[in-house]
Amino acid sequence: MTILLVLVSLCLCGHFRIYCITSGSMEPTISIGSLILVDTDAELHTEDIVTFQKQDSIITHRIVRQIDNQRTVTKGDANDSDDPTPLYKTQIIGKVILVIPYIGYIVLFIRRYLWLLCAAFLAWQIIRKRKRR
Repeated sequence: MTILLVLVSLCLCGHFRIYCITSGSMEPTISIGSLILVDTDAELHTEDIVTFQKQDSIITHRIVRQIDNQRTVTKGDANDSDDPTPLYKTQIIGKVILVIPYIGYIVLFIRRYLWLLCAAFLAWQIIRKRKRR
């Protein structure tokens, strides 16, 4: 829990973002269910793992080569070939600087079932209050 609080604090005060990995394209380097910390201000080089936006998806892959100053080719470690379309620098959110395995499962669970957790907490409070009377 302390780790999550530190990560959230970093995100609120600077150029960092947190994401959960939901696919296996970066296995075994980054496993499904991992939480990643992305630095949006880092300098990027070949072999860096980056997070980027493509249409409506957020993807994390490795830079395999630079085409020019504006375009980069990426590839998931588990994929056999490079990504079909080069990325423009404007699509890249940032460089992955920290990977925490399994914590992403907790974050995804909370995000998905927050309404249920809130309802259970509210019900517990009501029951507890009635028992006191």
